[in-house]
Amino acid sequence: MRYCPHCQQWNHGRPMRCRYCGRTWNVRLCPRGHVNPPDANFCGECGQGDLSEPAGGTPLLLRFLSFNKHLFLSFVVFLVLATVIDMIVSGPTDGQISALICIVMLALAVNFVMKMAKLSFRISGRSIFQAIVRFYRWVTSIRIG
Repeated sequence: MRYCPHCQQWNHGRPMRCRYCGRTWNVRLCPRGHVNPPDANFCGECGQGDLSEPAGGTPLLLRFLSFNKHLFLSFVVFLVLATVIDMIVSGPTDGQISALICIVMLALAVNFVMKMAKLSFRISGRSIFQAIVRFYRWVTSIRIG
């Protein structure tokens, strides 16, 4: 997916031009499709002066979120699994249940913020919550000893 900073729309796939405003990403294209640097005035291959307009750079926050969303999701999954394993080994305590609830709330909040920025983990907050509830029910149903 590519984000167009000019029209603020997401484009599926890796198109050369924005499907909404027709601008390009960090290049200028002539009508024949030749790729030129963003500061070019004429096509370097065919000499045409009718070049596309570049859309500009993607905002830093969106680049940071899109790059780090998988890292954050992996970290949340690790925290949940570590808490659940600790609950299995030592039996559930109030502190562990509170930690699990805080992790779930953090994941839901970040998922909401990312949806507002038109990014997504491609999983819903509801599915995260349901998975954590199932883990909790499974852990509390285990009798140790």
